[in-house]
Amino acid sequence: MSKIRVHCPASSGDLDINREMASRFGANAQSIGTAVQLVTNGILVGKYRPDDSQDEVDIRVRYPSESRGVAAPRQPARLRE
Repeated sequence: MSKIRVHCPASSGDLDINREMASRFGANAQSIGTAVQLVTNGILVGKYRPDDSQDEVDIRVRYPSESRGVAAPRQPARLRE
């Protein structure tokens, strides 16, 4: 089994992804990384600099704080083929 390792700082660890299973569902390392980013820190969609500031502010799309995070299931989830 070939694995993809995705570093996930928000969950204090890494996720090991089964590459063959992921490809069956049309997922690759980039799409998995984007999904992990969405459920943790959010996806950067732009930057904004207010007129009265020299600093830019990130504009992110993300879930509400109570719905964010990557929790490993106690038992591996079974995917139907």
